[in-house]
Amino acid sequence: RVKRYRQQVFDEKQREHAKLIRDQMHEWNSKYSASSATQAQVQEKKDLQAKLEILESSSSASDEHHPSNDPGPVYDCIIFYDGNDYRAFVDTTEDGDLRELQSMTDYDKEFQYGTFSSVDMLNYAIHIYDDSKVLSIVCDAGAHGSHVAGIASACHHPTSVRKEGDDEEDSDINGVAPGANVISFKIGDTRLGSMETGTALTRALIMAIAKKCDVINLSYGEPYVLTNSGRFHELADEFV
Repeated sequence: RVKRYRQQVFDEKQREHAKLIRDQMHEWNSKYSASSATQAQVQEKKDLQAKLEILESSSSASDEHHPSNDPGPVYDCIIFYDGNDYRAFVDTTEDGDLRELQSMTDYDKEFQYGTFSSVDMLNYAIHIYDDSKVLSIVCDAGAHGSHVAGIASACHHPTSVRKEGDDEEDSDINGVAPGANVISFKIGDTRLGSMETGTALTRALIMAIAKKCDVINLSYGEPYVLTNSGRFHELADEFV
């Protein structure tokens, strides 16, 4: 959906530029003739023709090396130290102007999140590693985590403190531990269609222990050849 939208915006701009070049070519044809034009004027027309050929090219959909092929959004990121924490700007506007942007730090410190755009409506948070050498921009690979978190800790107002507009039966659909603090550790690699990796599982478990989580839920997995083996199983046995 987002790629189609970006392609539509791109195509509209291409048509606008193509019209401008056609107007310039029409102006050239009305001022000069091929027989009397100077070498510089002939070169000017050739340049206009080359530009129009690129703008009207229809090969972008099939040729991944075509200039109009969309690589997706490209964001400039800046990390700095404010005296207490490393912070970062993520230029989701793609215009290079950071004045209106909010600086962010590790999510578990200030619980900040941003949205890439009103088109994709995808939220993200950040984590800065290795003394600012690595900026990790984290977003969901799916909605399953929110689903499971809701089962665990959904908290609706009881009738005694119900706000205007709340349903009287809302408290009947509380989670198992209403209002519990939930920490999510992403183990699904977006580049792999949200498949988990052994490295991600291991890092998530280490972080869960470091954050002193009381309960760890792993709602993930697929068929496995060798059960109860491997690095993650060893860590789970040791820590849990």
